[in-house]
Amino acid sequence: QAAKIQGGRQVPLRQVFRFVVAAGLSELVERAKAVLTERSAAWDSLSALARMLHTSEFHLSRVFRARTGFSLHGYRTQLRLRAALEHLRGCDDLTLLACELGFDSHSHFTAAFRSTFGSPPSRIRESHGRRGLGELRRILTAKPVLAP
Repeated sequence: QAAKIQGGRQVPLRQVFRFVVAAGLSELVERAKAVLTERSAAWDSLSALARMLHTSEFHLSRVFRARTGFSLHGYRTQLRLRAALEHLRGCDDLTLLACELGFDSHSHFTAAFRSTFGSPPSRIRESHGRRGLGELRRILTAKPVLAP
């Protein structure tokens, strides 16, 4: 069977169905990114996030990774690290910053930061001025999936 589309052209229903499904998956990923961005410091579980988005945990995880290249946890960690760069320069207490950003502890924050930037946050803060932090911010935000 075929469906008529604008302009009178006939397209197989299978093609229309694929287009509609792809659009729905993209919308799901964008909604997930919006929720993660809005609640980046929250400790929402995968099941809680799936409930917020009215989908299953498996489906959300699979579609999100396929569309972004990130796991949900990895995406949230990158959001938190981007926020850390915004606050690092004027921060005196890295433990408090880590907790405010949603990391479990100072060591969890430091390990994630070191893994991404190659140095712990204290060293980056001490050795890089405004220009250095801006360079790190560009590295982190250059990943297209983090665009809002």
